Amino acid sequence: MANRLEFSGMVLSSSFYMASKWVHINLIWRLSSSDEFIQVTTDIMQRLIDIVHSIIQQISYIIHNVFKAVTDIETIVRGNAFILYW
Repeated sequence: MANRLEFSGMVLSSSFYMASKWVHINLIWRLSSSDEFIQVTTDIMQRLIDIVHSIIQQISYIIHNVFKAVTDIETIVRGNAFILYW
């Protein structure tokens, strides 16, 4: 159970990370392929994209650590239950 839970946390955090990279690349591609934006607007948009990307990375890091902590707690509880059983 602990391994499945930790794996689920890794998959979830990886999904958040990959989604943030896809959004990051997609928005940069759209900005760079459009002639309507002036350089200042693109710089501002790039900074906003970087901020959003950083926030999503932090969320994925938090999710991964929460799932890891839950699996660690489960392992400790199982270990204590095993000791009490004996």
